[in-house]
Amino acid sequence: MKKFRILMGALAFAVVVATVIACNKEKESNVAQQATGIEEVVRKPIATYENATGTMIYHVSLEQIQSVLTSNAKDGDRYVLESWSVIDDETDSWSPYLKYVVLDTEDEVSYTTVLLKSFVKKEGLNYYLSEDILNAHYVYNAESMDGTIFIFEVNGDEVSISEWDGVSTAPPGGSSCTCTSNSDCKHNGDSDYVCEPVHDGIGWRCHPPCDPHPNAICNKSVTASTVTTSILSGLSI
Repeated sequence: MKKFRILMGALAFAVVVATVIACNKEKESNVAQQATGIEEVVRKPIATYENATGTMIYHVSLEQIQSVLTSNAKDGDRYVLESWSVIDDETDSWSPYLKYVVLDTEDEVSYTTVLLKSFVKKEGLNYYLSEDILNAHYVYNAESMDGTIFIFEVNGDEVSISEWDGVSTAPPGGSSCTCTSNSDCKHNGDSDYVCEPVHDGIGWRCHPPCDPHPNAICNKSVTASTVTTSILSGLSI
């Protein structure tokens, strides 16, 4: 197993433990209210769905995440976060999940990534990062273009990357799918076209394919997966 260190400013998830001997129900109620108040300060939603307008309101700006990405990811200044979002579709069993688009200014390609299963939790109309993400102790996997699955294990500021042996029924933790596209990847002449991860009932793939071009790229990649840890760290602010 190879280990790659990524300098992360991961948010430490604060845990407050209080032991109170209650003399009556009123005191117990006060303690419960205090505990709730503490939890609300620690766990902040990253997004809220607004029923009145039917839109998602985001509580973490691109600038906040970009600052962490630039400071903490290896060669972070080469990556520009173009967008991030929470996808919640009631008809999709994978929902809710995170999605982001990063531009690699050095290789001149864009990475569109979805983070599935154990990254984000929905509570009412609010969306939170999971406790494991906030603690910076989590595992997820990503598939390369040739079908090889890599497992990323995050422990604080250290990320271990290993190849899945295929023995277990499924790779551990959450999963991600990253699609790479370059400036020659176009669809119906659209110069702003970006291939995206889609679920076809079997797995996640990059679709639709680019218009025929010898240098066009629209395929899976794990190259930008290490950027994921910095983006999640930025969302934890």
